[in-house]
Amino acid sequence: MVQYIVDGYSFSDEKSYKVAKNEQEGVAYLRKRINYNNAENVRNIYDTVIEKGLFKTPVGYEFLKELQGYLVENETIGHNRIRPIPVTISGGERKSQKKSWKWFRKKEKEMKKKDAESSPYRNRFINMVILNVICIILLVLFIIISTNSKNVNIINYRNRIDAEYMEKEDNLARWAEELEARESALK
Repeated sequence: MVQYIVDGYSFSDEKSYKVAKNEQEGVAYLRKRINYNNAENVRNIYDTVIEKGLFKTPVGYEFLKELQGYLVENETIGHNRIRPIPVTISGGERKSQKKSWKWFRKKEKEMKKKDAESSPYRNRFINMVILNVICIILLVLFIIISTNSKNVNIINYRNRIDAEYMEKEDNLARWAEELEARESALK
């Protein structure tokens, strides 16, 4: 089977191939003539090509889509002034399109099946993230409990020991004052 290829697109018959080849030359000609610094000029060329229906193959549609993307990104042209690209499909193309849709649906099912097979890794990842969040929450709770606890531990030992000795020192100072008061009462 002879394949007719233009710009990476394969055509089934010579007629479609010639149309695509002609469009390829037209696209090359327009690329040389378009001034991309003037958005209004680009829009006029885009509209003229659409009005005259110059492109009927993916080669031309790709170029139109490129122009349309340029116009959409350009802020000087309003989105409501950009015309959609009309697509015409002949009877023979419809049959081949149905075949390609069947192929596409088959590939899509295969991709979904592949995604379903790879989901255990995704599920494991999600489970690990949840487990890590729980561990972090528990760690924060342990730290809060440790700092607020009355028992001496590694986190609050210095403050607790300082407080304990300050309390004993205050008790000793009070006891020394009471002792001096009793001694002076005895003399």
